[in-house]
Amino acid sequence: SALGDFDNMVIQGRLKNSDISIDDIGMQLAEVTGDALIAKGLLEASGASARLGETTGHDGLLKLGLAENNDTFHLDIILDAQLHEVPTVLKKIIDDGPFIQELSLIKSITGTSTARLLLGESLDELNTSIEFLEMDFEADYHRVPFPIKISHGKLSYQENLLNGAGLSGTVGSSVFSETSCNADWEKGLKVD
Repeated sequence: SALGDFDNMVIQGRLKNSDISIDDIGMQLAEVTGDALIAKGLLEASGASARLGETTGHDGLLKLGLAENNDTFHLDIILDAQLHEVPTVLKKIIDDGPFIQELSLIKSITGTSTARLLLGESLDELNTSIEFLEMDFEADYHRVPFPIKISHGKLSYQENLLNGAGLSGTVGSSVFSETSCNADWEKGLKVD
């Protein structure tokens, strides 16, 4: 019947403390709140907030295909991230490869960050971009024999490229400030 077909429905309203499961990437969003529109087999939520574990997101835009043949997926959201959760989440949304292998060398990470996460545009070919806008964290990284602490600066990741700018912190008892670095897992690491 055409009545039960998502392509023929238009529903407008507000999500409030809803759960959205995105099974293709193993993401379980909780407490989703925002303006919602379902039309032509697509759920769109704007001004959205959500929780994933201990990490909360706000000012988000979500587009999710609901029909069987619609793999549309777009998420653009500001996160208040608990960084110990980030490696597990990134392993779900970034294809296994050099970056994920390097990420697995982080043995512990504590701290917080404000970040912008952008995922899209389909579940079949998910592109991931994340920009850590503010951060304060400490990590143990297998390639460095001392704890690394970053108290200031920005990091961004997109398609196997990691860029850092204005980074300040410590490696063991050594202090660094306003440092830049670029890592391209196809070309190598550059530190300025």
